[in-house]
Amino acid sequence: MADRFLGDIYNVLAKHENGNLIFSPLSLHALLTMLNLGASGNTSSQINIPLRMSCDKNIAAEGYRQLIGLLLNIEEVKLKFVNKIFVSQTSVLKSSFESKMTFFFKSNTSLIDLTIPEKAAEEINRWYAEETENHITNLYKPSDIENAKILLANAIYFKGNWTNKFDPRNTRPYRFYVNGRKESVKNVPMMFINAEFQWGYIPDLKSGFIELPYGNQTNPAMKMTIILPNLGVDIRDVERNISKLATIKYHGSTSMVALRLPKFTIESEFDLKPILKEVTIKFGITDIFENTANFQDMTESSGLKVTKVVQKVVIEVNEEGSEATVASGMTMQSREASPDFIVNRPFLYFISMENLKWILFAGRVMDPTAV
Repeated sequence: MADRFLGDIYNVLAKHENGNLIFSPLSLHALLTMLNLGASGNTSSQINIPLRMSCDKNIAAEGYRQLIGLLLNIEEVKLKFVNKIFVSQTSVLKSSFESKMTFFFKSNTSLIDLTIPEKAAEEINRWYAEETENHITNLYKPSDIENAKILLANAIYFKGNWTNKFDPRNTRPYRFYVNGRKESVKNVPMMFINAEFQWGYIPDLKSGFIELPYGNQTNPAMKMTIILPNLGVDIRDVERNISKLATIKYHGSTSMVALRLPKFTIESEFDLKPILKEVTIKFGITDIFENTANFQDMTESSGLKVTKVVQKVVIEVNEEGSEATVASGMTMQSREASPDFIVNRPFLYFISMENLKWILFAGRVMDPTAV
C-alpha cells in the first residue's frame, strides 16, 4: 500500500480531529481498489491517482488477493479481513465485476431491499457486528442508505497478544502530559515491562520509536510501532511527515528496555466522503462523487456515483500477552539498569506487518483516558 496514500488521508483526518484517533488506511485503500474494478474511463484513471497506482487495476487487485492469503495464514493472532457487496434488488451486477470481487477479495454478494432502509441498515450492521466480534455495531443509519443501489463493505478485525507480556500488577497511575503541555498533566493507568525490544531514534522525525511485536517470539506475525516525539516537538510536525515512514532511516537496535506505556481504548467514526473530497480535489478529481462518474464495469445500469464513505474503528491496548513469552521476559535480566522508554506524552502508533509495508491501523493518542 502506497505510503503517500496513508499520508494524504491521515493528514486531512488529523487536521479535523484534535484528540485521539484511529483509522484503517488498509480498509479504505481496499474499498477504493474494489471501486476501481467497477470503474471505467476517466473515473478509473482518477481513482488511480489517490491510490498512487501506476499499474493496471487488476494487478493492483491481485496484490490484495495475495495479502488476504497471507492474512488467513498468520498464526498467533486473530485477524479477519472480509469483504461483501450488498446490492439492491433493483440492480444487477455485471458478472465480470462479481467474479473479480470473488477472485481478488473473496467477497460474496447479498441482495437486500434498500427501499426499506431500516431493515436494510439492520442487515448490513448485523454483518459488520458478526465479522468484528460485536465491536463495530450500528455503522449505518437508515438515512445513510436511502436511495442507495450498491454498498461495498470491508471489515478488519484484529486481536493480538503481546510477545512480551505486561504484568497487570505493575500497572499503576503515572503522569501523562495531555496534548504535550506541562500544565495539562494527569495520572493515567501506565503499564510497565522490562524486556527486549527493537527501539531507537528517527532523526528525520525528531522522535524515538519502539516496536512491540505480537505473537511468536522468533518470528512475530505483526507489531505495533510507537513513535514518540522528542520533548518540545509538536506531534503535528511529526504527522506531516507520516508518508515517509517506510523510507526514512531508523537508528536503533534490540536490547533490554524499561518500557512504560499507557493503557488506552479509542473509538473513531468518520464520514470519509468530505475527507476523500478534500484529498482528491487537490488532484483535480471529482468524478466519483458526481453525475459524471462512470461505473459501467460494475452494473448493467448507469447513473451510479459514490454518496457515502464511512469508517468506524475501535482499538483497545492493555496488558494481555502470550504466555509463551513470559519466561523469556522474566529471565532475560540485565545486570545494569535498562534504558527507559517512557510514553508519557502524545504519540503515534501503527499496527502493521512486513516492516510497515501493510499498515492495518494508524492513529494518535493525545489523552489515554479520553473516551
